[in-house]
Amino acid sequence: MSSQKIALITGSSQGLGFELAKSLDRNNMRLILTGRSLPKLKALLQQLSSKKTHVIFHGDLTDDTELQKMIDNIKNQQIYPNIIIHSLGKSFEGDEFPVKKDILRKSMQINLEIALELNNAFLPYMMQNQFGRIVHISSDGSLTGRCAPAYAAAKSAVNAYVKSAARYYTKYNVMLCAVLPNVFEHENSAWAEKKRLQPEYYQQRISQMPMGRFAHPAEIASYVTDLVCNQSIMCAGSLIQLTGGY
Repeated sequence: MSSQKIALITGSSQGLGFELAKSLDRNNMRLILTGRSLPKLKALLQQLSSKKTHVIFHGDLTDDTELQKMIDNIKNQQIYPNIIIHSLGKSFEGDEFPVKKDILRKSMQINLEIALELNNAFLPYMMQNQFGRIVHISSDGSLTGRCAPAYAAAKSAVNAYVKSAARYYTKYNVMLCAVLPNVFEHENSAWAEKKRLQPEYYQQRISQMPMGRFAHPAEIASYVTDLVCNQSIMCAGSLIQLTGGY
């Protein structure tokens, strides 16, 4: 097993990925940070204690060429991750019934396909070293249906992949699981926009939350950090709901 923990975080320039980077940095991991916004990634780097050892890859991972370029660069630098956290994901405008094929395809790509490409690239290294931790950020809406339809379908596919993949990779001490948060809010989130544009609807949803508020990304990040730092592999294949009692 590799003595150094190296964590690749997708979507790390904002929101949950941003908080994950700070949390994992506090746990002395070397980080591979990815995102579309280079200024935001550089700003994140300045907040990390081990900034000299972390690596930034700036690009749009929905572009197949840029995704492959990032994979090749990581391999060329021989900084193979043994931890991957897939926080990249979103729902698209126009994701409603009847479901449109182009929206479904875009949702499947950003929520599932990119993650699979990265897993396929680095799982052989994890298997060889008999250690790996992969966490997919799904959504509890994939179980309840309380979200946009194409997004629900894509996140449900993530769940199914995790259940299936865990049956194969666990014997190599590679743990795959999914974390399914309820609504969490940050500065650039969809719910921050709803708070501004639809304040009555926003307050209605807040009133339904047992905590009296939405979750903060730092709370989700703290839980995920505990998962990847834990030596136990018993949560392999698990779909872990973080709902705050909702």
